[in-house]
Amino acid sequence: EGWQSVSRGKGLKELTRDVLPPFIANQRWFAAKDQKISGVKLLDAPVLRSDTASWLIALIEVSLGKAEPQRYSLPLAAHWDEAAATTVSPLLPYTLAKIRRGPNLGALTDASVDTGFTLAMLEAIREGRNVATETGSLRFTPGSSLASVDLTETDEIRRLGVEQSNTSILLGDKMVLKTYRRLEPGIHPEVEIGRFLSEAVDFENVAELYGTVEHVDADGTPTAIAILQEFVRNQNDGWRYTMDYLERELDDVVMGTGVDQAPEERYAVYLQRVATLGQRTAELHRALATETGNPAFDPEPLTAKDRKAMRKDVLAQANRALDALASVDAGDDVELAASIAALRGRKDEIVELIDRLAAVAVAAAKTRHHGDYHLGQVLVDQADFVIVDFEGEPLRSMEERRAKRTPLRDVAGMVRSLDYAAWAACRQSTEVRPEEADTVRTQALAWRDLATSRFLESYAATIGDCVSYPQDPEQQRVLLDLVILEKAFYEIAYEAANRPGWIGIPLAGVTAILDRQAEEETAA
Repeated sequence: EGWQSVSRGKGLKELTRDVLPPFIANQRWFAAKDQKISGVKLLDAPVLRSDTASWLIALIEVSLGKAEPQRYSLPLAAHWDEAAATTVSPLLPYTLAKIRRGPNLGALTDASVDTGFTLAMLEAIREGRNVATETGSLRFTPGSSLASVDLTETDEIRRLGVEQSNTSILLGDKMVLKTYRRLEPGIHPEVEIGRFLSEAVDFENVAELYGTVEHVDADGTPTAIAILQEFVRNQNDGWRYTMDYLERELDDVVMGTGVDQAPEERYAVYLQRVATLGQRTAELHRALATETGNPAFDPEPLTAKDRKAMRKDVLAQANRALDALASVDAGDDVELAASIAALRGRKDEIVELIDRLAAVAVAAAKTRHHGDYHLGQVLVDQADFVIVDFEGEPLRSMEERRAKRTPLRDVAGMVRSLDYAAWAACRQSTEVRPEEADTVRTQALAWRDLATSRFLESYAATIGDCVSYPQDPEQQRVLLDLVILEKAFYEIAYEAANRPGWIGIPLAGVTAILDRQAEEETAA
């Protein structure tokens, strides 16, 4: 009988009605925590087998009342050990229910904590297995380089980091199995871009794609379930590395160490690093602009229709931001209240600027790009960087995440990330020594301006004559300003809803662009 006891009949009814709803609601990867689960449906239940065990990979749809339903992946394991069903079991946080088979008691758990499941996934990928299911198949596809990987030291298995929208399992020190929890039908950008960068072009500063797991519907539509990637040893992600660096430097400023140094000298180490980051970003964009005959990746001209769509997107983002500002309570922060009022009063100027920027014809191509690029998406590897997480913005549809756009959207994301790092470091430093706020702010913003300039200079020098990069300096500036505005307006709306205390950061970013444009207009 096996897994049919929970995937059919009475067992299925109990699973979807009594077991899954409370378990799902308490998981970090469940995205709709503000919604009440009104039902759970099992869409398909492929079974993964090894020589000694089996696991059910539950593909489920969660109904949320009037909201759109969401799909998730939940691999299940049955542990036939009475200790597994007790309150002192280490499996308790991952346990869905107690189960019984004759006189034997056990526990139904999330299989992601089962070493056997992870090894079985690896073996199925290596074999290129295809498992027939009721609604299609579960397709395991090895990457071209997996065969050359020594798999003899992959027995040490552990979870990586804090589980959020995905679950990542480290196998030895060689590879990571990343399981997608939230599912969306269609070609997944991380699978597609990972395969392109690993197999179609030469770009080394990315984790090698070793394999994929996809559910394929009867009509051929794929849904990504998991990917197997190279594990990249690293000193930290770019955000944490930058924050640690700024904490040390700003502490030195407060203590009066090296106050006579010019900023270029004080921040020389980081400026060299960020120049490398600019170079790697440009190399990524050159790789993604390579003509290979693959219509999903080949560059296409950035047309007047594209500029019109960009104008529409940026205006919509600006309107959302301005509407969001109306609900922000600045409290006793007089300066923030004044900044909010000032930006809301410049709506006509904002619309005019967006219209003017979007009207400029740009001689460049649109290509695939990272799509959610910031300091947290790069790993510091010695004196270099490895770019990770090509999933795209999680709130966008799969189709939107796969769309070709100007890759300067990635550049804008990194520019905004450097700005956030400077202000976040200011906050952190002045919490301890508020009397030094002016000195700290001056130094942090000097670092930001230098780091941003060095990143952009290195990017421009490396991207060169790439088809996705306008060769006219004015077109470069116009296009970058437009996508930076889009990003900063998005940040305003996000902070208003989630972290109102941080809203001053993107607010200042938008204001700076408006002020610079106004000065240039006056000078002209």
